[in-house]
Amino acid sequence: MSKKYKSYPNLPVIPQTKNPTNLELIHIIKGIIIHMLYFLLNIIIRIFPIVGLLLLIPMIAMQLTDEVNWSFFDFLIMGIMLSITGLALGIIIKKIKYHKYRNIFIAIIIMIFVLIWAELGVGLFGTPFAGS
Repeated sequence: MSKKYKSYPNLPVIPQTKNPTNLELIHIIKGIIIHMLYFLLNIIIRIFPIVGLLLLIPMIAMQLTDEVNWSFFDFLIMGIMLSITGLALGIIIKKIKYHKYRNIFIAIIIMIFVLIWAELGVGLFGTPFAGS
């Protein structure tokens, strides 16, 4: 049974032979890389608006109260953390089909995110990166 790949516009269809030449292998590898980039781009397009909306919460809170005091560096770090977490979750949701393993990986990624966030915010473990 052959696996059906999602077709993308303007991509050349490369016939696969039993013993491909070096040139055919290069085309196959380029096609795989293009498919991976389309896959990641589709995930990123969905993640970045969510990250932007989540970063609006502390920005609005900074306007309303003096309790929230984030610098540009804080927004940058949290944006990077949210983007990496969202990208990892998107890849796991799309690629892991077995629900038990998918849920375990999602829980692990969320726990890692929360632990890093707590360490950077209040210094949970006392590392040099700890916040105050």
